[in-house]
Amino acid sequence: MNTFRRPLIRLMLLLAVSAVLGQASRPRVSVKTSLSSETVPLNGEVVFSIELSWPGPLDAVRLEDPGEPGVNNLMLRGSGASNRIVEDSLSGRRSLKRFDFYFKPRSVGRAHVKPMTIGYQYEGRREVVRTDALFLRITAPREEQRQVYTPGSILLWLLLFLFMAAALFVTVRYVMLRRKHRPRATPGIREKYQRLLLSTIHPENGQDKENRAEILRLLDSFLMESRGQIRISGMEQRLEMLASQPGDEAARARLAKTLQSMGDMTEESNIAVQRLFDEVNDFLKDNT
Repeated sequence: MNTFRRPLIRLMLLLAVSAVLGQASRPRVSVKTSLSSETVPLNGEVVFSIELSWPGPLDAVRLEDPGEPGVNNLMLRGSGASNRIVEDSLSGRRSLKRFDFYFKPRSVGRAHVKPMTIGYQYEGRREVVRTDALFLRITAPREEQRQVYTPGSILLWLLLFLFMAAALFVTVRYVMLRRKHRPRATPGIREKYQRLLLSTIHPENGQDKENRAEILRLLDSFLMESRGQIRISGMEQRLEMLASQPGDEAARARLAKTLQSMGDMTEESNIAVQRLFDEVNDFLKDNT
């Protein structure tokens, strides 16, 4: 008899442990409700929040639409929802789903939010959680504070306005005078050709001969446009026009030295394309 009972007891214990483990593996959806305030003026607003949480990722539980909560002496103005993941010291990662409902009071007195039943799906099974009823008190309208301007504050704002107007006038005047005395090769031309250089020539593509030719053509176009000429006859004229350009003297000198070393055999030169590219780019920067 004992021989028969022992396997039966073991089987029952195994089934009990399996049931406990199965129950423990299912997420326990918990629910919390709250009001932004338990006392609200008639011309104010109250937020009713429902927060549902469960262990694991957000998609472990599929929540049903809770709908609008039943209320008394309140009028729904709008609603919203949000998701987030938090770290729980006991259960590790925990998912939170929050619903917010915004209400306007209807009249002075008592108001309440009725209990709600929210369904959810987990592993094909439907479960529900229920919220508690919440109560609040609607008080008389709160007087809106109107901003009163005293003579002193008006004078202060007037002085501030005059100061800002004067600062703006000085700044605009300075910019206009600076532009008026700027050399012919304006920053607009420099910026235009620098953008063309950076956007159309790519030294790393391995086409050194073509890149050198394109860089020099772009430099010649800048020199001709800044001087109002239509042709550059050779390296000597290119260097003369370069020497008359305003800007960073060091950058201009480096570029001139590189061009001199290239001579008239520009496309067949051994000058590295990246070096020529960088020096033309430095020269075109507006450092005037």
